[in-house]
Amino acid sequence: MSDPTLSSFGTQREGASRYLGALREHWLLILMLVIVAVGSAAAYSYTAKKKFKADADVLVTPQGSDIYPGLPVIRDTNGLTSGVLTAARLIQTPQVADRVRARHPEFGLSRDGLLGSISVDPLSQSNVIAIVSTARSADRAANIANAFANEFTSLRAQQFNSALDQARSRLRAQVNSLPAAQQNSPAASDLRAQLASLETAAGGPDPSIGVASNAVPPSSQSWPRPKLSIAVAFLVALLLGAGVALALELFNPRISREDELLLGHRLPILARVPRVGSSVASRYLT
Repeated sequence: MSDPTLSSFGTQREGASRYLGALREHWLLILMLVIVAVGSAAAYSYTAKKKFKADADVLVTPQGSDIYPGLPVIRDTNGLTSGVLTAARLIQTPQVADRVRARHPEFGLSRDGLLGSISVDPLSQSNVIAIVSTARSADRAANIANAFANEFTSLRAQQFNSALDQARSRLRAQVNSLPAAQQNSPAASDLRAQLASLETAAGGPDPSIGVASNAVPPSSQSWPRPKLSIAVAFLVALLLGAGVALALELFNPRISREDELLLGHRLPILARVPRVGSSVASRYLT
């Protein structure tokens, strides 16, 4: 009886020999695919328009429900993540883009163009939002990211102070409307304390939003990346060429090598016809 282990080893050896033979036979096809792919990747990488990325970080500090009640600040009602996501959505609004466009006409972009040039990415497990800008120059990318960060915090400060002024006016009116007998009551003292707290915050920024770090021009482009593109093209073309060579070997019924007869069909070699040049064959025949 034959050993199944030896039989399996022989089958694997035959398969490996067949695959290696297919690669040797179709090496020119594989080489051409690699050359075309690498050349195309190199040509695209060195002629494509460069893109640069820069990011400015916005710090979100959600406020409790007992701090500045009734004012438009970022709250932590559902945890830190909720406040960060709320702020991230507010950055990509037409109001912020219109302020950037009005303040920086040198960008030459429409509202949609400005919004399309940035992405807002809340950093995982943190209260920081990255405003990432993509542009054709390093300085332009940094300027757009900083413009969105500054205009967003400026808009939030304006909205906060507008609501703050209204709240201060209401508290003053309540204090002034108290009868003389209640001017020293606990309720009057509480109203004065709230008014004093609002007076302290008047004219300041939104306490829940701030710029953590400004964007700086990147030292290198983010796209294209020639070395990476060429390496990926080389590997893909090599794998594709090997796959095509193996497919041709599997679906081609012709037998072109001795090892196919010996290993695949277990047939003996009865004769060999030498390969000679046409001139030699012609002289022999004549």
